[in-house]
Amino acid sequence: MHTFIASCPTISNPTSIYVTASHKSDIIKLPLRYANAEKLPIVSCVSSLYFAERWQIIAINIEWYSYFGVNRQGYYLISAMEGIYELLKVYEKLKMIDIHHWNIPDIPELNSRKELDSRDIAGSLNDCYINYREAADFIIVHDVDDLIYIKQGAPFYPTFKQHWQEFPLTKTLNLTARTVEMEAEKGYEKFSMLKIFQTMNVLPERIYGKSVYNTSLIESVWIHWPTEFDKRLKSMTLDEKDAVLIHARTFKFGKYNQTKIGKIVSKNF
Repeated sequence: MHTFIASCPTISNPTSIYVTASHKSDIIKLPLRYANAEKLPIVSCVSSLYFAERWQIIAINIEWYSYFGVNRQGYYLISAMEGIYELLKVYEKLKMIDIHHWNIPDIPELNSRKELDSRDIAGSLNDCYINYREAADFIIVHDVDDLIYIKQGAPFYPTFKQHWQEFPLTKTLNLTARTVEMEAEKGYEKFSMLKIFQTMNVLPERIYGKSVYNTSLIESVWIHWPTEFDKRLKSMTLDEKDAVLIHARTFKFGKYNQTKIGKIVSKNF
């Protein structure tokens, strides 16, 4: 399945949209959804996920990106543990994130779910990108365990803006990723982000990281690279001494209290 973008220049303010096929008599009405109209200079789009464990990295991710200047984070939930869902609702109330309930279509006669790759990441990320593209100057596409760090803890927006001023034909701003190990508490009571950062052990292997997009240049995205229509655009990878993507994937748990996070919440999103 692919993203399809259509332009209808003959209609300035459509109130309804219908589609049909040349060999069919059926006409299907599509629901209209308008793009986010807020002013959100930087948005991050988190790939769709079954939020079943590791609430620690979810909390770290939201706090991290908010601290470095991301104005809104789009979280796409297929399902979630009850405790994690309640945690996300708190962040949503604070306007740090938007929760999007993402449903993977089930059309038995088409084997539709077999046509979708990796939790329908392509669908959720493009839904996020198109939804926030009018609101944001830059959109970061990443997984929930990816943390972008710019040298000396610089805020994101000035760095991104400066880069595109110097290199206006950059298709994507890529970051090299390093997987890290870290220690964390299982319980809420003793949870400490500072301790987690102090125990990070960076592994030597470099892996392909994620990307930052300039919304004035790119129409659709994927987890690593976009579809571009201007062939002059080229990808650029920042030097590791300037920026890195921390792949916070491996947790080690010590003698900490264990807090149950509850049953699975699934609302057939």
